[in-house]
Amino acid sequence: MAVEIGTAANYDDLLTKLRDFLTTNAELVASGQAWTVLYGPQPGTPFTRNEDVLLRGPGTSGNDEILVSIDPVFDVGSDYYNVGFAGFSSYNPEIPLVDQPGRLANRYIHLWDGAMPYWFIANGRRFIVVVRVTTVYESAYCGFILPYHLPTTWAYPLFIGGTSRQSSWRYSVANHAGHSAFFNPGNASSSSATDANTGSAIRLPDGQWCYLANKYQTSNENPANNNNIAPWASWLGTPYLREGLDGQYVLIPAEIAITTPYPANLGALEGVRFIPGFGTASENTVSIDGVTHLVVQNVYRTSNNEYAAIALE
Repeated sequence: MAVEIGTAANYDDLLTKLRDFLTTNAELVASGQAWTVLYGPQPGTPFTRNEDVLLRGPGTSGNDEILVSIDPVFDVGSDYYNVGFAGFSSYNPEIPLVDQPGRLANRYIHLWDGAMPYWFIANGRRFIVVVRVTTVYESAYCGFILPYHLPTTWAYPLFIGGTSRQSSWRYSVANHAGHSAFFNPGNASSSSATDANTGSAIRLPDGQWCYLANKYQTSNENPANNNNIAPWASWLGTPYLREGLDGQYVLIPAEIAITTPYPANLGALEGVRFIPGFGTASENTVSIDGVTHLVVQNVYRTSNNEYAAIALE
C-alpha cells in the first residue's frame, strides 16, 4: 500500500499528481499494484483538464480489472473546478468512454484552482483521495470494498464515492445534505430508497448499481428504509460515542448495509473507520494497533458523528 501527502499548486497540478501517484509510485510498482492508464494522457505528461483518464487497477493479486475514470469538469467563469469519478464493468477502446459497459455516472469532489493540501492512499484494489480546500475537506473512494462474500459469488465489488452528484457545485456549497462525504453520503429522496442523485454507489453481485444515502435531500435526518453506510447513520447513536476511559479511540469499520433491492450487509470500505469527534479534529492522526490513521471531517461538518479515520497504509 502507498501513501503520498503534499500540496498541489493548483487544479491541474492535483490531477497530474493523482494520476502519476497511482501509476508510478515506487511502492505500488514494486508490489505489482500500480494502476495503468488505458485511455487519456499518460504518466509523465501534464494532465489536460479537457480529457478524461481511464485507469485499470490490478487488484492485490495482479489479476483484476478494476476500472475507474477521472473526469475534470470545470468552468472558469463560474469558478468551479471539480473532478468526477466513474466506474465501469469492462472497457472497449472502440466506443466512447461515456458508453462503456456497466458505467456509473460521475461522482464528484469539488476543488478550486489554487493551492490544495492532499492525501492519496492506494493499493491495487482501491484509492482514496482527501483534499482540503480552505476549511472544507473533499474526499473520494474508488475501487473494491472488502466484501462479505467469496470471489465466486461477488467478483466485482466496485464502490465509487465522492462528495456529491452535482457537476457544477463549488466546494463552498453548505447546508445541503447532498454535499456529503463518501463515508456518510446524503441526498436521498424522501420518497425513494433508490435515488441515484447521491455521491456514493456500489455495484451489486447481480451487476446493478445500488445508491447509498445516510441523509434526506434537504435535511440531515436519516432516511428510513434506505441503503446506508454505518455507523454514521444517526439512528445508530453515534452522536453519543467518544473515546474510551483510557483515552484511546475505538474505531468502527465503515460497513455498507442495504434494504433495496434486497436486505444485505455487503462489506466494509477498506481502511475507512468511524471515529468520534470528541477531542480530535481534521488532520490529526491517531495510532491504533500500530497503524496511523488520518482524521477527516465530512466536508464542512464538525459534529461528533461526522468524522472518519483513514488508515495511512
